[in-house]
Order: sequence, then C-alpha cells, then structure tokens
Amino acid sequence: MKKNKSIARWWIWLLLPVLLLAYSCEDDEAEPEDAEWVQWKELFSGYAEGSNVAPLFRAHPMNFDSLSILLYENTPNELDPENKRYYLRLEMYGDDKKIIITGGQYPARGARLSHHEIAEVDSITKFQSAPQDSYIGDVANTIEGIYKIAYEPGPTSLKIEFVYNKHNWPSPPTAEDGFGSTGDGGYGNNNVHTFISNTSDRGDD
Repeated sequence: MKKNKSIARWWIWLLLPVLLLAYSCEDDEAEPEDAEWVQWKELFSGYAEGSNVAPLFRAHPMNFDSLSILLYENTPNELDPENKRYYLRLEMYGDDKKIIITGGQYPARGARLSHHEIAEVDSITKFQSAPQDSYIGDVANTIEGIYKIAYEPGPTSLKIEFVYNKHNWPSPPTAEDGFGSTGDGGYGNNNVHTFISNTSDRGDD
C-alpha cells in the first residue's frame, strides 16, 4: 500500500504543471512550405491506446487512455548532412481532454530536442526536450527519457519512457539500463508506452 501511495504522490507532483495547463492550446505557427519539407524526414508518427499506454498514465488521477507521437529529423544545411536536428510532439487524451506534453508551440514539427543520442547499447536513443520549446518555456519542465523504433523493414512501433525533470526525481530512464529504468528501476514497466505506427495496423500488446 505504501508503494502505491508513493507512486500516486510522484505522479501528482510530477504532472501537476501539465494538468493545470489549458487543454485547447491552439498554435499560430504554420506548417513549412512544400519546398522547406525537402530537408525534413518523418522518423515516426503513431498512436498508443489501451494496454499500450503506460499503466501509470492510465491510472487515477491521470486517466489517459491514449497518446499520439510525432518525431521528425531535419537537416538544416544540405552541405553538412551529419548535422541533424530532431523534433518531438507528444499529446495525451482522456476524460474529454487533450494535453500537449511537448511541441505545442510548433504543431507542424514539434519541439526541438536539445539532446538526441543513439546509444551503443541496443540502439536505444536518449533524448531531452529543449527548454525554449517546452510547453511553458521553463528549463525545469523539460522531459527526458529514451525511445527505440522497431523496423520491419519500415517503422512499425516505437517504445518510449520519459519523466519531467522539474523535481529531479525520480531519475530518468537510461539507455544503459534500458526500458523500465525510471527511478533506478523502481517503477518497472509502468512508465513505458508502446506506439503503433500510423502506417501499421493498430493493436494492443
């Protein structure tokens, strides 16, 4: 019982800034012109629902039943193809509400990631959102975590685990320890989402 209470307290404090946001955050930035999309590559877009949503997000007081994700790669300079930028947009839905986790100010491309590194361990990618693109522009409210895309041969699913680093607790998951490593493994897989690609058939595990 103590463990359940501590988990509930963690999520209440961790997501209170999100739950206090207005749900209808309409964005003014237009999508890039067709010519600008030449240097943009969609890495993944998908949807998580049912048992594919992390248990901690499905449980009270969160009560989210689905999420959507959009991940882009951009090469700002064609003469320097190795210099890439990455953008992420995450949204949560439940109880007739929509909450934009990150990327709300930039609907076309999502929020720029300040850190994006593919680890040697199992090709898991470590990421962190940039504070200037976070949902309230606060360095203390960026998200940090890991993800991995499954291919066969095109992208079929994306597994992701993340935390808000406002309180510096719990510790974010690491590529070295893999999925289920939030809080040094104390939450198991309860903080792991699985997104099914929009180009694949949706379904739960």
